[in-house]
Amino acid sequence: MQTVVPFPSMMDGLCATPAGIDTPATYRIWVRGSLASDWSERLAGMSLRIRRRRDGVVITRLEGELLDQAVLAGVINTLFELQVPLLAVKRVPTGR
Repeated sequence: MQTVVPFPSMMDGLCATPAGIDTPATYRIWVRGSLASDWSERLAGMSLRIRRRRDGVVITRLEGELLDQAVLAGVINTLFELQVPLLAVKRVPTGR
């Protein structure tokens, strides 16, 4: 039997300020594996931070301000084309 999670609890911890699809916002994207720093330009100038977890798994965090959600979709599509497993995407509240 499948457990159904109520919609409001799925939104816990997310930005309280709504974002439009055509407004700039800062995003953090986590992927499994390592990306070379020279991919930053192809990934809309997002900064790359690579960490190795205690279990040895390498995680790369991309962070940066994107012009709109079309650019976000382009970044995610590029990661897909590179066959990089996407772990999470989060819009960062303004001022953090």
